[in-house]
Amino acid sequence: MVSLLVWDDKAKEGSDPAEFRLYQTEGMVTDLTIYYTVSGTARNGYDYTPVKNTKSINNGTPLRIYPIDDKLLEGDESVTITLIDNPAYRIDPDNSSKSLLIQDNEIPDIQFIRPSGQMQKTRKVFIFMNSETVNGTSRNSGCSLKRLSPS
Repeated sequence: MVSLLVWDDKAKEGSDPAEFRLYQTEGMVTDLTIYYTVSGTARNGYDYTPVKNTKSINNGTPLRIYPIDDKLLEGDESVTITLIDNPAYRIDPDNSSKSLLIQDNEIPDIQFIRPSGQMQKTRKVFIFMNSETVNGTSRNSGCSLKRLSPS
């Protein structure tokens, strides 16, 4: 039986990979080839280094996701691995599909500071995500801020 687990559930663009692990929980076979799909909001080969749809595993074989620092403000994105049935193995139904996040490093830190000794009115701030189409695919390309008058 084959199981998929998340070993490290968060990657960060430019610095930190994330990791799935593939396990054989019964009937150990050396270099068993596992088949899976790769999906999610992050795109394979664009938001992270290319991941093939097969892997030869022993017990606890890592499947690492290395994010690509793309310099776009796009927010966090997901990567999902889903095991595919094959006559060579059975799939653990509780551990057949798992997801992890790639954290965007272009998201600015926003701080709201109240000057000491002064009263400050509450202001509403909205962030609008801008999108663009690249090669027929819609992508977030940045954001704009708009401050509304105090209500």
